Amino acid sequence: MLVAVVEALIALSILYRVFRAVSSPLRSIPGPFLARFTRLWYFRKLYAYNYRETNIALHRKYGNIVRIAPNEYSIDDLDAAKVIYGHGSQFTKSKWYMGFSPSAQGNESIFSERNNAVHATNRRKTAAAYSMSSLLAYEGFVDHCVGLLCQRFEEFAATSKDLQLAHWLQCYAFDVIGCITFEKRFGFLNTGDDIGSIMSALETQMLWSSLVGVYNEFALAFWTILGKIAGRGAGFPYVMAWTSAAINERKALGDSGELQKSSPKSLPMLDKFLNSRAQDPEKFTDWDVIISCLNNTVAGSDTTGISLSAAMYYLMHNPTVLSKLREEVVQVCGYDGDITFEKTQRMPYLNAVIKEALRVHPATGMTMPRVVPKGGKVIAGKFFPEGTIVGISSWVAHANKGVFGPDAAAFRPERWIESSPEQLSLMERYYMPFGLGSRTCIGKNISLLEMAKLIPALVRRYDFSIVPGTDWTMKGRWFVKQRDFRCVVVPRKS
Repeated sequence: MLVAVVEALIALSILYRVFRAVSSPLRSIPGPFLARFTRLWYFRKLYAYNYRETNIALHRKYGNIVRIAPNEYSIDDLDAAKVIYGHGSQFTKSKWYMGFSPSAQGNESIFSERNNAVHATNRRKTAAAYSMSSLLAYEGFVDHCVGLLCQRFEEFAATSKDLQLAHWLQCYAFDVIGCITFEKRFGFLNTGDDIGSIMSALETQMLWSSLVGVYNEFALAFWTILGKIAGRGAGFPYVMAWTSAAINERKALGDSGELQKSSPKSLPMLDKFLNSRAQDPEKFTDWDVIISCLNNTVAGSDTTGISLSAAMYYLMHNPTVLSKLREEVVQVCGYDGDITFEKTQRMPYLNAVIKEALRVHPATGMTMPRVVPKGGKVIAGKFFPEGTIVGISSWVAHANKGVFGPDAAAFRPERWIESSPEQLSLMERYYMPFGLGSRTCIGKNISLLEMAKLIPALVRRYDFSIVPGTDWTMKGRWFVKQRDFRCVVVPRKS
């Protein structure tokens, strides 16, 4: 009897999926056959770590609209970017983001929050702390971490040992965000050790959250189970404990009157958050303090490490570009002068290199899924009913030859300098390494500050070469992280 019931339920499920596929008003949209009936096709491609390549290939085969799941579509269209992600858009984040929900109690981060109004309110609470004018007060923290990273490179050079460059660049990003947020480093730049298994745990969590989001009905169970098996000493629990300890330490200093009375702009972010909490505890809660610090820690290292690795990789593979960049750095800063952020803004080629690195290797490798609002919407010439899930991948967008030129696959910083104003306008509209519109990454300026300071320091001071016979590999779903980026570093003679 039980077997018959199970078989009947399976049969009904199959019939329902077939009926939904053949009766859908979007049934003419092409895509992989299995994607018409099940999310399993999408899940399997994400599991294989190469979805970004698959997604680009799908658009080359099928055109600017591709089905990737029964009710989900990947878009490659310049005008669609503004419709879906632009300021004032009524599109909301899809339930896929439930895979990244930090709490079963509904306390979301600004990344996982799906309600646009709630997101806007929460973002306004801390937005001022992330403006570039505020972040420039932390330039000394960045200089300190640049110096420590260079010390480690000098040690590698002295022993002629090769190093995992992507790992060390993430160590730099982690310690910078620690300084900016807590006024103290995590300590990754001391020895390069994965302290508390933070890096590996966060990477694993990101990888699995990307999959859980596909079958988001199981997200709550995933987070519950993860909380029970994660343990108390390592990984995300370590980050949470470290953050809580830092918050309590700053609170104690404030209560004792020992907290340094610095300029409001130069206060570490934690102090700014605590001040907001003290001024209006109902508006800026204890949870707001914790989640704001965690947002920095969790998202502020991987993305910057990935972007720095991309820039260094492509500079190593393009010696002409590297030579032009070095010439510009020396011209503006000399052979041993300070590299200030103000000076880097007078280096158009440096900024073109950074922009191009973010274009050819954006940190995120999936579509940014959004739900079509009430009444439906015309996107890329096709009407999508309300409730349909649509999204654009930055990898797909940045590979668009109609926008970025026939050499869109090439690393060519000159495209950001030599293109006509009309072409530049098109490229800017479809340039989305940090997202677009109101959901643009709040930590964008931190990443740009770290890149603008470190890249010129490294290319002026060192020669990097990839270990012969090796090349990096990439493993990623939401974040596209480089692996086995083995390099030899040699100090340059001025």
